[in-house]
Amino acid sequence: MDRRTFMKGAIVAASTPATLGAESLADPLGELFERQKAAYDADSTEWDRFSDIIDSDAMRNTPEMRVQVGRLIIGRNESGRKITDPIYAYDEKEIRDHFAKHDHWTFFKREALSEAEIARKTREQATLFARMDAKIAEFQALEAEAERIKEECGYNDAQRSCKASSDAVKDVERLILDYVPATLEEASRKARWILDMWESSDDTYLRDNPDTLELALRSIARATA
Repeated sequence: MDRRTFMKGAIVAASTPATLGAESLADPLGELFERQKAAYDADSTEWDRFSDIIDSDAMRNTPEMRVQVGRLIIGRNESGRKITDPIYAYDEKEIRDHFAKHDHWTFFKREALSEAEIARKTREQATLFARMDAKIAEFQALEAEAERIKEECGYNDAQRSCKASSDAVKDVERLILDYVPATLEEASRKARWILDMWESSDDTYLRDNPDTLELALRSIARATA
């Protein structure tokens, strides 16, 4: 059987419905299909558990990861008073960047400053950076509180479990993609399974990898080499 005949048969067979699964104990490809299904079922259970934790009262009480670092003047009211909006920083880098922008002394060369100006610079920078350090400490306290809540309610453990279960599914799916069919019938079943997963099933991570179809075709092609 030449390669053209082999591939033509695989494509035709892939377009016809079939029941997937292990047909016999000596069916390595079918066993991989069953392993993938079992792994995905277990993965779904882990993600359902994780979703319940995310929606729990404990997680809803997790503090928002932001600190107010200043106020932005957006106008004035009829009385001439300033109208302002809060300025928030959402990580330590944003906090540092905000205060760095307000350190006007960075525009002056030290050698061009008088002793009085150097003393003033030292005082003003000390005040500015003390405020910055206080905001960083405030943000770190929020992080610590959020981490405490996540640990106590099982969020971290559930997240690790989801990562492990998803990786388990992807490992089996990679075995299926790499599997070199021993017969035309196996090639047909493999092509049909991949198309079913790709086109009509949410029970897979195959679409996460843009190289999925190329990998599958290459392994099928190796069967006729």
